[in-house]
Amino acid sequence: MQGFILSLISLFIAIGALVPVHGQTTREIIMRAMKDELARNMERLKLENLERPFFISYTISDARTMEVTATLGAVVQSSENHIRNHNVRVMVGDYSRNDENFRDISGGFRSTMLGASARIPLEDDYDGIRRALWIATDNVYKRASEQYERKIAALEQQSLSAEEAELEDFSRAPVVEYTAPPRTFKMNQNEWEEIAKELSGSFLDYPDIHSSQVRIYFFQGDLFFMNSEGSKVVQPLTLAAVQVNAATQAVDGKPVTNHQLYYAAQPDELPPLNSVKRGVRHMAEELAALRTAPVFEDSYTGPIMFEGQAVMEFFAQRFFSGSGGLLAFRRPTFSDPRISAFMGRSQGQPLDDNIGRRIVSRDLTIKATPRLKNYSGQKLIGSFHVDTEGVQPPDEIVLVENGLLKTLLNNRTPTPKVKESNGHQRPVMGSSAITTRLGPGVISVSTSKGMSESEMKDELLQLAKDEGLEYGIVVRKLTASVSGAEARLDPFAFLSMGQGGQQGASLTKPVLVYKVYVEDGREELVRSVKLGSLSISSLRRMAGASEKRVVYNTLVSGGASSSGFLAFMAPTSRRGVPASFIVPQALILKELEVKKDKQGYTPKLPVVASPLVRN
Repeated sequence: MQGFILSLISLFIAIGALVPVHGQTTREIIMRAMKDELARNMERLKLENLERPFFISYTISDARTMEVTATLGAVVQSSENHIRNHNVRVMVGDYSRNDENFRDISGGFRSTMLGASARIPLEDDYDGIRRALWIATDNVYKRASEQYERKIAALEQQSLSAEEAELEDFSRAPVVEYTAPPRTFKMNQNEWEEIAKELSGSFLDYPDIHSSQVRIYFFQGDLFFMNSEGSKVVQPLTLAAVQVNAATQAVDGKPVTNHQLYYAAQPDELPPLNSVKRGVRHMAEELAALRTAPVFEDSYTGPIMFEGQAVMEFFAQRFFSGSGGLLAFRRPTFSDPRISAFMGRSQGQPLDDNIGRRIVSRDLTIKATPRLKNYSGQKLIGSFHVDTEGVQPPDEIVLVENGLLKTLLNNRTPTPKVKESNGHQRPVMGSSAITTRLGPGVISVSTSKGMSESEMKDELLQLAKDEGLEYGIVVRKLTASVSGAEARLDPFAFLSMGQGGQQGASLTKPVLVYKVYVEDGREELVRSVKLGSLSISSLRRMAGASEKRVVYNTLVSGGASSSGFLAFMAPTSRRGVPASFIVPQALILKELEVKKDKQGYTPKLPVVASPLVRN
């Protein structure tokens, strides 16, 4: 009888381990489910004749979102949702050689990181969360095991260099336990619907603007991370965005677009409504002016000054989007070495080999300061303490010092010259599902020889005069790589072929470009402008940078801008890495090619005028 009672007590204890304790918080239930399922899979996950996993990590994002879209004073879409996503990463092999960093062309591109293979419950259902993680873990493990075997077989048929053979597939990192308090704010959907209507109603005064849209998007949640090494992270993840986009056709039928973007960590950190309204109206007036601005007909090679938003996008796009910038890049091994050679040529040359060499002007220093929360009274949305792989970044990383390349941002995938993570695997935000990628947090760009605003303009004009040019060029706005625009706002975007990413060598299409005449300093707005290829070494020929620095909170896209048919399908993205840039207000390059943006086809203007035009 005593044995029966002891067995019954043991059974109740075992059941108790599976049932959440009453009164547990959402955070406690999710972390407990992750911990228990992770331990179970690390202990039991094994297929006959196949390697068992040496590493497992779980990531869960739990959030509430609100999205309101309005056009011409009317709400066209409004929703508030509770979303919960999960991602499972399983590695077979060891740190030195595992299933990652490999592409099997014959078997297709198979991911060994998996998210929604089974929907994770929105309720705080301990058993349901564990079940979703279990199914995903099982599926990923099977794929990883198969891919590991194919990778080992492929490597046996290839001759790797000594550097490639010694390069590990996954770097080690210290165990981190970090829990930050939640960040909460109210989502008053009705209030923000009224704000969206008011902002979008501004375009009623501009009947020649064919399409316009205001999108307000809020994300408020927690990101949970746990791995088999022992790291456990719970941190808030929030975003508040107001994205305003508009498009029309110029008097000759060519498409013109403009946008105004505001990003913050939470709604009360966005600019005041009156300031946003002024910004939207100013943007509409710029677009109206572009309709009648003259086409840039010249072929220009000479000094060019980037100002304001254009400087900020310049650094974001050229240094932190795609390969070839200050993000470490690991070329995967391919099952067919011929594919590997082809991909190496098409992907361009990463900057790893230039570490220790001068890549830009000696006047420039670029640092990552991921923990910096405020600058000059502005809160920075790129600030973070732990990345999405559970790695804590240092307070400061000097990437470029006085023009010399020191290192690159990296995650836990080693590259030949950056073998350890410096904590920059970042969340990709802007829609419901959260993914991750290598990206910036807070980036500080400074110059040792800052100039005043008037000195910058004088320098531009003097450089143009020395070249025997009639004018210099000023670029004040570039198309943001992440703007939230819908494809329908610019239905002719696929006709603009040239600005897309050859390894990030080109910037996105310029929006506001001015000729500044040497004779009297007057400015003339022009349109249909295309900038030439811009390598990082172009900054070796920097003629000057502003002493004043400004903050730019933005979302950084994952690659170079779209072109061709892909641009038509998605001319801009809603998703990106939250980042903050502290950059000079202006910079001058001594030489850049600028020419007319030619299009093979110009759509006809509408046959009947907009009904908003009052005769």
